[in-house]
Amino acid sequence: MTDDNKNLGRLYVNQMWATAQRAFDGPSFPKFAGLYGQLRRYWQVLRGSSKSWSSQRLFDKLNACNPTFLHHSKLSTISEEDTLPIWGVLQSIKALKE
Repeated sequence: MTDDNKNLGRLYVNQMWATAQRAFDGPSFPKFAGLYGQLRRYWQVLRGSSKSWSSQRLFDKLNACNPTFLHHSKLSTISEEDTLPIWGVLQSIKALKE
């Protein structure tokens, strides 16, 4: 992979993160729906799932989560005190891919 391709890949991922942030800062379902579609088509997120959630259901579930964790982009920014609330978030979306 060339440096140009790596840079384009980073740019694409950064744009997706920015879109996700705008979708939840609004909140804006149309922005999330576009991102959800990209994740399903390009990245094949949820492939193999027989009961994958609709974009609306996932948006509603994530939007109801503790907003503290919507702005963590690195695991290194999460403290030990965050682990129990994060576990609650994970439990609430565990049925996402069953």
